[in-house]
Amino acid sequence: MLFLNKIEENIMKKALIITSIMMCTFIFTFCVKVPTSTEIEIIPPSNLTTTFSENIVILEWRDNSNNEEGFLIERKVNWQNHEEIATVGQNVTTYVDYNVQLNRTYLYRIYGFAQNLNSDYSNKVEIMVLDTISPNKPQLVPHLGDIGDGGNSSIPGVNFYNTYNIDFENNGIDAVMAGNWIKTQWFYLEDSDIDFLKIFRFSSQEYYNAIDTLNFAQIIATVDYEDQIYYVDNTSTTNKNYFYFIEAFDNAGNSTLSDTVGYYLIDKPILTSPSDNSSTDYIYSVAFEWQQNDDEAIQHRLLIFDENRELIWQNTPLDRQDFSVQYQGPPIEPGTILIWRVDTFGIFYHTPSPIEGNNYTILSGSESVEHYIFIE
Repeated sequence: MLFLNKIEENIMKKALIITSIMMCTFIFTFCVKVPTSTEIEIIPPSNLTTTFSENIVILEWRDNSNNEEGFLIERKVNWQNHEEIATVGQNVTTYVDYNVQLNRTYLYRIYGFAQNLNSDYSNKVEIMVLDTISPNKPQLVPHLGDIGDGGNSSIPGVNFYNTYNIDFENNGIDAVMAGNWIKTQWFYLEDSDIDFLKIFRFSSQEYYNAIDTLNFAQIIATVDYEDQIYYVDNTSTTNKNYFYFIEAFDNAGNSTLSDTVGYYLIDKPILTSPSDNSSTDYIYSVAFEWQQNDDEAIQHRLLIFDENRELIWQNTPLDRQDFSVQYQGPPIEPGTILIWRVDTFGIFYHTPSPIEGNNYTILSGSESVEHYIFIE
């Protein structure tokens, strides 16, 4: 009996020891428990804002957590998917996006991260990165051909007809032989993002008679800009002062006005000899002749081109009334087709009073139709 009591006492002691160990283990575990990654909460950033300045986008946000390791920035361009563009460190609240292009829409969002967890996203912010810089000022081509190619301070003494790799065989005034039409020309525009041009015209009479001098000019055309460097006004008439300027618009809608030029059409010279589509076997025997019925014409110039419209020869402008010029240019190979015409230069007109604060000298002139001659 005593033996059995000893066994029961030992069993009870062991049970008490095991129970004590389990309770201590439970207490220790409760007191020193380390949270797992699934129990960390990262409060998402908020108040995300964007600012565009000098071709960069500046992001700013509020850091609401104290346990993030950093923030990740995502960006969406136009209709594309979101892409990760950068990460920043703990407690950082700004980021500068240097990799932006003009005239695009960007959508930004960010989130915090720590260990293997991410916070929710911040608010999304969309910003349109627009070009706010106006194009460079367009420069109209001075009609040097109408004043004898004498040149000016910026283009001295040039051969106007072969100076530019463009269709400049016409001098601009009465530039199309089909009618009394004025060609307004401009140099190639410097900006690469020009979208379209507006062509403006007014007369001095329209300006002086205008009730609203802010709207005295009319838009006579809107043209797409694809390296186009002239516009032919086929509604112009003789014996009237015309002024032209253009406005260049870029893809973002910014615009800049050009300078203003003034022209006055006089009557065309009438070519008389040789007749159109005639032929000769000796160019030096040919006398080019014409008539001029406009008293305002003061000089004439004979121009002879090859069939590619490269200028072969031109005479010194004539101020006499016997309009006959013997060819004195270089030899011409047999089988060559020549094109010839006469440009007329008239008196200069001046605005009787300032227009928009500027006084203008108005060039006057015209050009004849063209005749062809075949060298046998």
